[in-house]
Amino acid sequence: MWLSLRSRLWPGPSESEHLREMADVLARGHHVCLAFALQGCAIGFVEASKRIDYVNGTSSSPVVFLEGLYVEPASRRKGVARALVADVERWALAKLRRAVQGA
Repeated sequence: MWLSLRSRLWPGPSESEHLREMADVLARGHHVCLAFALQGCAIGFVEASKRIDYVNGTSSSPVVFLEGLYVEPASRRKGVARALVADVERWALAKLRRAVQGA
């Protein structure tokens, strides 16, 4: 499901390249969230990471960076992306709070 949605957002890489990147995303502890319709099919996803390198437009570090966000066309304008971003915000607050507290 994640692979299929990811391939729609980033159509360039091959399936094997996506699978390698997905494994790296999980190994690095980045955040991934899938959204599902009531029928059980995946309709969107978001990937986010905690970045300590320079991120354009920021003046501090670390920052949480939204790497990718995709919602199937038929499910757009229904609050799916908003819910996915809200999930990243919750993750970011917890992640950055731990970083500030030195955990």
